[in-house]
Amino acid sequence: MTLRVLFVDDNQKVLNSIARQFEGVLDYQTANGPHEAIELLDPENPFAVVVSDMRMPKMNGAELLTHVRKVSPETVRIMLSGYADLQATIQAVNEGNIARFLSKPCPRELLERAIREGLDQYQLVTGQRELLEGTLQGSVTVLCAILSLVHPLAFGRVSQVQRIALAIGDQMQLESIWDLKIASMLFPLGCVSLSERALECMLEGIPVPSEERSAYEQHPSVARAMLQEIPRLDNVAAIVAYQEKGFDGSGLPIDEIAGTDIPIGARVLKAALDFEIAMKQTSDATTALEKLLQSPAGYDPEVLDALRQQIEAGFCQRSQRTVPLAELRTGMVLAADVRLEGGKLVAASGQEVTDSIRRNLETFCEFGQIEGSFEIESVGGAENAECEAVC
Repeated sequence: MTLRVLFVDDNQKVLNSIARQFEGVLDYQTANGPHEAIELLDPENPFAVVVSDMRMPKMNGAELLTHVRKVSPETVRIMLSGYADLQATIQAVNEGNIARFLSKPCPRELLERAIREGLDQYQLVTGQRELLEGTLQGSVTVLCAILSLVHPLAFGRVSQVQRIALAIGDQMQLESIWDLKIASMLFPLGCVSLSERALECMLEGIPVPSEERSAYEQHPSVARAMLQEIPRLDNVAAIVAYQEKGFDGSGLPIDEIAGTDIPIGARVLKAALDFEIAMKQTSDATTALEKLLQSPAGYDPEVLDALRQQIEAGFCQRSQRTVPLAELRTGMVLAADVRLEGGKLVAASGQEVTDSIRRNLETFCEFGQIEGSFEIESVGGAENAECEAVC
């Protein structure tokens, strides 16, 4: 990983001096003023350290570094400040906009040491995040694979709901996309204790029988309680807890939270869940969206607008075909339920084929309990080059 440094100053002579001092020593870029710096910021390829002058026209260094923090929260921000700017700089430090400030003029050795420490801090923070997120995501993936085998009706819709939720999140350019990704894998966690009858009602969008209503209403809070026991999943737990909460405050859980006070990930997940059910009922994305629009108070309008833009871009276009077991690949999405002769569900429509699921299907085929062909679908007009399906 290349660790880059950005120097920002509205004085070109200062930037030229920096270039002479750090040429061949650091991987750096310079920006003549804050607006030029903003154009260089890229959340997909962030700078490890940004060093900015304080006093610049139209936007001062504190304002610039606040913007840097929004674009790339892990970037280490360093301020170069003259004595006249001391109070403003102290305020910026206290508000968390910058990590360090250095007085001008700053000796080269002191500046380089501060930058080196910033690079070390950036590596430490990003390394820990990647390790933790990778470990957590791997653990969640394994958990979902096991639960999809044990409870296919509850977990069979995960891949479809996640695809919809992430499409909305990408359209909205959400910062918390990782939380949404994990939440859209774990949202059915509280459903594992529900009966198949209750789950079928939920998936068909019809009222759950009265005798099972209490257990059904508890499933978001049950999932939240489980997830809160896992470090770093507090945000995910909140998203899962409010997955059925309407934008107007209706739905579960019954409390006073409404509107933008509901976690944005939960607002996206709510729309994705209901849209996925509507798609099963209508098989047409535009008609499915219209069903959601008939209850506008239940959804964040910005979320529905993002979903509409994704539909117009064609991400919900579907095609379907039959493949024999020999051509069934990991990553394909089933377009129809797979049941044993007695009717027991072993893989649900919309479920992504994993290695475990494929091995299960192979076993059932060997014993003649299911036929050796499967309906699969592709979505969005694009297929995975290897498995010929969209996950």
